[in-house]
Amino acid sequence: MQTKDLITLGGLIFMALAHIISNREKLLNSCESQGWLSFGAGASVAYVFVPIFPEIGIFQQQLIGHGHSERFLSQPLYLAALSGLCFLYMLDTIETGYEDASSQSSRKHKYFMPLFLCRTILYVTYNIMIAYVITQRPGQGLINISLISMALMFHFIVINVHAHKKYGDFFNKYMRWSAAGGLAAGWCLGMLADFPDVLIMTAFSLIGGMTTYIALKNELPRTKHRAPYHFATGAVIYALIALAIPYFGYSNINHH
Repeated sequence: MQTKDLITLGGLIFMALAHIISNREKLLNSCESQGWLSFGAGASVAYVFVPIFPEIGIFQQQLIGHGHSERFLSQPLYLAALSGLCFLYMLDTIETGYEDASSQSSRKHKYFMPLFLCRTILYVTYNIMIAYVITQRPGQGLINISLISMALMFHFIVINVHAHKKYGDFFNKYMRWSAAGGLAAGWCLGMLADFPDVLIMTAFSLIGGMTTYIALKNELPRTKHRAPYHFATGAVIYALIALAIPYFGYSNINHH
């Protein structure tokens, strides 16, 4: 096992803490009331717009250089990101419709469990993709892995806070442990399987689109406790750190 693999494993363990501690309501409520949740939301939104989308653009240009520009679907990675965003929006719309219908009848549990299972499977898959992509991407040093791990830990905490409020004990017993297992499964898959770069970057683009939707839906703070200031501070600090990465020897995406 190489040093990069150990660094990546450490980063994924750090991310998994966001799932493990997500049942501690007092801790999460304290983070939310003191503005740390909004700070983390800003950092995770900056992660989408500073590192993710520029890297999608870099790899997209590599695809265009291989003759993809003459095709009708000349921007497949951006379309993948858009698909990830639209898929989550459609799922939320369906779930909202079921909740509205069930509130007027006695069919609440009939719709709740299938949707909860769908959400859990999607969340596990999301964690698997994130762990696999992080494991497979080249140029990952200690600074870069630490930065990604910090942003994604904040990202997962925000998701888990909203999921815990919505699903309660179902989230505590099933979803959070399944999500942590998804990170472990993604790391193992990254160690054992080496998929083509196009598939890896497609997954990376899907993650970018999904993360963007989650940022717009859940991470933009709704509280009045100085949330805009914490959010902006987190976004600015993380963006500045991400922009400084090249000065520490970080390399962009390259072919294997």
